[in-house]
Amino acid sequence: MKITITSDAEATRNFLVAVEGELTDRRGLNAALGARLADELQSHFRSRNSKPNRMGGMKTNFWEQVAEATQVEEITENAAVVSIAETRYRIHLYGGTIKPTGGRRFLTIPLIKEARSLRVADYEKQTGRKLFRLPGTGVLVERSDAGGERFLAQNSSGVIRGKTGYRKIAIGGGSKLRAVYALKTSVTIKRDPAALPPAEKLLSALQETANAWAKDLH
Repeated sequence: MKITITSDAEATRNFLVAVEGELTDRRGLNAALGARLADELQSHFRSRNSKPNRMGGMKTNFWEQVAEATQVEEITENAAVVSIAETRYRIHLYGGTIKPTGGRRFLTIPLIKEARSLRVADYEKQTGRKLFRLPGTGVLVERSDAGGERFLAQNSSGVIRGKTGYRKIAIGGGSKLRAVYALKTSVTIKRDPAALPPAEKLLSALQETANAWAKDLH
C-alpha cells in the first residue's frame, strides 16, 4: 500500500508569480514541483528520525525508512505524484486500530526500553530470561535477582488489565519481577499531526520552486 501526494497542473498555476504567455511546459513545472515536494518530505522524516525515542531504547530508524520510501513516482503533463511506499506510515498519517494477525490473540506492547522493537521470542533469546504471564493480569513478566527501580518487590505494584483499561495491583511475597510486555487485543493509534510537514511550509517551498522555474523561462 502506498501513500500518494499529487500536485496537479491547474493547482500549480497558483504558485507562479510571473509567467508571461501560455504555460506550455507543464511537465517541466510538475517535475520541478514533484522533486521539491519529495525533498521536503524526506527532510522532514529524517529530522524526526534524528530525535531519540520516548523510551530511550534501541532506535528502529522508522522515520529514516519512511524517508527512503519517499520518491517521485510519476511526472505527466497533468500531475506530479510522490509516493511513500512504507505501509507502516499510513497509521501515523490517518490513525486507526491495530489488531493481532496470524492467529495471535494479543499484541505485545513493550513496557521497557530493552524490549523495544523486539518480539517476545527475540527478547527471551537475547536476555536468556523466560517470560510468563502473571496470573490475572495482562502483562508478561520476567524473574530476576537484580534490583533496580523498574523491578517489582514486596508491596510494590504491578499492572492488571480490566474492562476499562489497566490498573495497578499489589504484588507481595518478596517477588522480584519486571513487567516487560503488556498484552492487548487491539491498539488504537491517534493521527500524528506531525506525520507531514506543516502545510504552510510545503506551500512556501513549492512557491519558491515555482518562482525559480518561472524565472528560468525568461
